[in-house]
Amino acid sequence: MKKIIYIFIALCTAVSYNLTAQSADVENTSTEVNLADRQIGEPLGQELRGTRGALVYDNGPHFNIAGNPNISLLQDQTLGQNTLGGGVSGAFSIADDFTLTATYDITAVDLYGYQTGAPTSPASISGVVIQIWDGDPSAGGSVIYGDFINNVWTGAAWSNTYRESESNPGTGRAIQLVNAELPGGVELAPGTYWIDWQYIGDAAFSGPWQPPVVELDVVVPGNGLQSNNGVYATWADTGDGSPLDAPFQLYGTEVLGVDDQAINNAVSVFPNPAVNEINISSNGLNLQNAEIYNIQGRLMQTVDLSSMGTQETVNIASYSAGVYLVKINGDNGSATKRFVKR
Repeated sequence: MKKIIYIFIALCTAVSYNLTAQSADVENTSTEVNLADRQIGEPLGQELRGTRGALVYDNGPHFNIAGNPNISLLQDQTLGQNTLGGGVSGAFSIADDFTLTATYDITAVDLYGYQTGAPTSPASISGVVIQIWDGDPSAGGSVIYGDFINNVWTGAAWSNTYRESESNPGTGRAIQLVNAELPGGVELAPGTYWIDWQYIGDAAFSGPWQPPVVELDVVVPGNGLQSNNGVYATWADTGDGSPLDAPFQLYGTEVLGVDDQAINNAVSVFPNPAVNEINISSNGLNLQNAEIYNIQGRLMQTVDLSSMGTQETVNIASYSAGVYLVKINGDNGSATKRFVKR
């Protein structure tokens, strides 16, 4: 396992703690963070997705009304919500958790942010700094990778989405897809971690702001944090008080040991994509079970494979469309396959 450990030393001063948020009726401003000038290449935007390893984790959707463009709708009238976005620059950062079901080398991250009044092109967010914690930053976690100094931004582009409210529709908040690559990668064993980030944007516009995970007509349960000078507290909607999550995706490759590699080579999951059923096929290995997870790391189903012959059929008709991970456990190791449910 790579031993890439970044020691994070925070020099804290006494401050009064106040979260910053952009509300449906108030435009707040925040100070820009001074990042190292290390912008890699030209803005690549959407075309960068899928070229930096497989999708490992998805924290939720950044829009709740599909279209051209898509809309991330703040339901201030129907649900009493009030926060368009959270401050995520200067003294402020946003942190959210993720769970891995296997050991992965995480190499890239997709994030989403906006600046009020910024054009759709060129993208106004030109930097991002990222830390990864081994536990909750507000409850004794430690930084194990990254820092708030080195800019790991590799591109940004309009995500074809606007953030707006029911009471104030419009196109003033173009959500940008922000690409970042993690130098050297970070190898993480199965478990729960936290990712923590700040943006740098164009000082001519308000923000940058972090939009939350959204679903239509649903208050999405979240546990995201917002920090002010390193002091972390719940990131919550200032209208209905519900904790918020932030949309992001992680990319990388699974790290396999010798026994894991044997299982990986001997089993397959098909068809892919699948509609109602998947088949787990084995080439003579003694298997124990298969655990099926959604891409957010939630266990959907456990399948007993201890008496399996060469193939086991699993009903997935009730699953929602999306990407799923099948962790196949044997006597001496495990391997993870993925499939798409249509």
